[in-house]
Amino acid sequence: MPMLRHFETCYVCVISVAEENLAEAEISEKGRFDHPYIEFLFFGEDTAGDFIPIKQLREKYDQPRYEASGDEDDDDGSTDS
Repeated sequence: MPMLRHFETCYVCVISVAEENLAEAEISEKGRFDHPYIEFLFFGEDTAGDFIPIKQLREKYDQPRYEASGDEDDDDGSTDS
């Protein structure tokens, strides 16, 4: 009897859902998501709610450094010169 080799096969489960059975997420479900590494990958969020990535992520995805919008020279908020 010849030696049979055993090959392990991995199957990916795919679930199909009809489009009419899909529903839009409610506003409360669209909030912040939890991930174990979120505090290591991002400095926090800007005023628009977008995450501010760390240097390694910026370099990997060739993204510019985050710059706060607004006039940094104007400390008191007045428009007078």
